[in-house]
Amino acid sequence: MMKRALVVIAGLAWAFLVFLCSGYLTFPGDALADRVEYEIQANSKKQYIAEIGDLSPWWFGASTPELKLFGKKDREGNNPLLVYATDARVAVNPFSLLM
Repeated sequence: MMKRALVVIAGLAWAFLVFLCSGYLTFPGDALADRVEYEIQANSKKQYIAEIGDLSPWWFGASTPELKLFGKKDREGNNPLLVYATDARVAVNPFSLLM
């Protein structure tokens, strides 16, 4: 009985490890960064423009080494930099949907 429990636990650990590795290796960072940039611009009615650096997986979310948020163009045609964040992270909590 003990041997069977160890096999089940080892199988679950292996499946979890494969799940984490495949999620990390196939993370759609470029597509997700493009989508976030589009959503920020669309939901702010083109008041804000976001530039997201290299987006990578981070536990239950994503992280980027550089995030810039620009405002609407001024009279000279420049977009003023409103927010500059280094090492920005976003976590998604699946349990927040239950409450």
